[in-house]
Amino acid sequence: YDANWAIAGDSPVSQIGHLIKASWILARAYLVTNDERYRLAASRTLQEVLNNGGWDRANGIPYTSVNWQTGEITKTQAEYWQIEQAVTAGLSNWFVSGDSAESEQFLSMADRSLQFFTDHIIDRSNGGTFMMNTLTGAPLNTDKGNSYKAEFHSIELFYYVYLYGNLMVQRQPVTLYYQITPTPGEQFITFSPLAMGNSKLKILA
Repeated sequence: YDANWAIAGDSPVSQIGHLIKASWILARAYLVTNDERYRLAASRTLQEVLNNGGWDRANGIPYTSVNWQTGEITKTQAEYWQIEQAVTAGLSNWFVSGDSAESEQFLSMADRSLQFFTDHIIDRSNGGTFMMNTLTGAPLNTDKGNSYKAEFHSIELFYYVYLYGNLMVQRQPVTLYYQITPTPGEQFITFSPLAMGNSKLKILA
């Protein structure tokens, strides 16, 4: 469900990033539950974006919004948070996919979106990230923070690229730091840096 539908009445126009994020969340749910329905739903949702009008194949990023009834692209700008979802959804779906061709498609989706983000979304002169760019990378909205933009999406992207890139793609350890409040008694703390299933992660001494 996309909140924009409620705002626009009966309009079928949807922000594509919401659909991509749904795929990311479904893939994460599969990693925790091992319920095949989540994996299949994640893949189908992402394939819908890639193959039915939501994806700019030339530049390797999602379009901003689309009319899913007509297939008409209603906005063709490159929005920072939607590109983040393409990276995280691409990596997580690559990891869980049981099909080699599909896996490569999802990994390419993540790679190209991350390349666009690092090449064009990061403001190398003033810091932070741009809110909106053209499909070829030129900044359209240079706001660093407003009612619709906060840097948490960028921080989230870097965090998950670090974890997914190392743990899933490279199969190598990561270093994380936790601030734990001291207590007089014994504590039992579960560390869950990402959705992957408790048995798949180990703390190295």
